Amino acid sequence: MFRLSKYELRKNRTALFVLLAGLAVLQICFLIALRGKTQDYAIIWSTILVLYAVVCYFAVFIFAITNYYREINSKTSYLVFMTPVSALSIILSKMLTVLVLGVILAAALGALGWLDFSLFLNQYSVYKSMGEVISEVMKNFGIDTAQVASMALFGVITFLLSVFSTVAMLYLCITLAATLLQNSRLKLVVTIALFVAGIYAESKIQGVITDLHPMVYRDTVDLLYLLQQSWPYALANLAELALFMILTTWLLEKKLSL
Repeated sequence: MFRLSKYELRKNRTALFVLLAGLAVLQICFLIALRGKTQDYAIIWSTILVLYAVVCYFAVFIFAITNYYREINSKTSYLVFMTPVSALSIILSKMLTVLVLGVILAAALGALGWLDFSLFLNQYSVYKSMGEVISEVMKNFGIDTAQVASMALFGVITFLLSVFSTVAMLYLCITLAATLLQNSRLKLVVTIALFVAGIYAESKIQGVITDLHPMVYRDTVDLLYLLQQSWPYALANLAELALFMILTTWLLEKKLSL
């Protein structure tokens, strides 16, 4: 499985290099504007940098989906799925690749954002003073920096879980469309229709969870509160992720003709 993950990484390395090169160019532009003490340009370049970083992050998941779609629908797909490796191992290797890239990229972009934010505050002391005022207000409400960081980390984990569930759903939709319409050009349309139906069904499940586990509002929010409110949704995402991967594997091994 780990060898397959290395293969997945090699397939995307050119596209990732291009994205990271663009990120480096924008970072240099931001540093030049910051060094030149042009506040307006520094704000503009930092905004562009943040938007581009978001695009880079989601590009990892888009690459995973488009690569799988091409593999399933190309005439050479049997070279991948007819290897002496189980279909489950292939799917797990793809998910592992997305996980590794997602975690590494999230950590790198987070560190870069923190560095740029610190440089910006050091350059323009007025914003640093505003940050100190906000920090003091947070302390008055019983919220410290460590608590905010832990809640942010929890939010990132739940977000990644939701994204992985969506990626697994798309894998299933692509595989199911290829199974139903093996020689048709409508597979993309059917894939999109299945995905929309899946999102609609997922929203209904989320609604049922909300009815069974209603939100309890409090004046203060901490990590324990977030865990109490979010665990049913996280558990549902885990169950969906496992179900989608099992169904995709079953279709690849039993139903899909490559």
